[in-house]
Amino acid sequence: RIDAAYDRPNPFGSAILFSLPSTKNNSDLKPEQTKSKEIGLEMAFFKNRLGFDISYYNTNTVDQIFNVATSTSTGYSSKFVNAGEVSNKGIELSINGTPVKTANFSWNINVNFSNNKSKVVSLYEDSKNLQLASFQGGISVNASLGQPYGTIQGKTFQMIGDDGKAVAWDGSKPKLITADGYYGVTTATSNVIGNINPDWIGGVYNTFRYKNLSLGFLVDVRQGGDVFSLDMFYASYTGVLPQYAGLNDLGKPVRNDLADGGGRILDGVTIDGKPNTKRVTIDANSPTPPQKNYV
Repeated sequence: RIDAAYDRPNPFGSAILFSLPSTKNNSDLKPEQTKSKEIGLEMAFFKNRLGFDISYYNTNTVDQIFNVATSTSTGYSSKFVNAGEVSNKGIELSINGTPVKTANFSWNINVNFSNNKSKVVSLYEDSKNLQLASFQGGISVNASLGQPYGTIQGKTFQMIGDDGKAVAWDGSKPKLITADGYYGVTTATSNVIGNINPDWIGGVYNTFRYKNLSLGFLVDVRQGGDVFSLDMFYASYTGVLPQYAGLNDLGKPVRNDLADGGGRILDGVTIDGKPNTKRVTIDANSPTPPQKNYV
């Protein structure tokens, strides 16, 4: 329904309560639409003992329905809108073969592979980012303009930019070590630190037939796609990760005091571009690396 209907939460004592929902419905919503173009080729050889089917597609989905945040002064904290356009393009490949075929026995193989690349083309009004979900540890999953649909955002390391100042780390340069000997970390949580989408998906399905009995099994592969480990994130606070134990380059326990040869020299460069040489203690009280460290 599009009209606002009162919610009935649990009574407060003997008082019966009612409240408006926090999300505003929208009577002007338009249905999502997907425009698709596809080209493919299917061929078979050796009396259908070997064949393949390959296709390339390009789809654009517009008027997607999202629940976006709004000012609570309106009486609601979010509302449903038609927001943005997302493109998807990629290839799908299927190869089938029958290596063995007799009157009583046959072996069939089907191999499939797909690769999809998504991109957020536009969002609601002038928005540059739409948060899809948020989780513990300061992590969120987003639709960001110009990025794949489903990027993971959070804090990341810092590096030295071309202007000599600290900027968000992109992997192209060494990580920045601050004056206290620990990694530099961005204050913003809007850095793209991962992508939930796989690089490719594939599988192999085998079917064995003997007379009227047929058996099959599938090997399915999902390669790539990032995951944020909340276990590792919280484990860094308690000091149970490998970097908080063991021996350092001096052959001393990392958990020893610096005066007793403990600690570790973190890999990176100082703000002047020189290799870091400062030894620091590594324990539960050390600054926690950014969320990027646990993706």
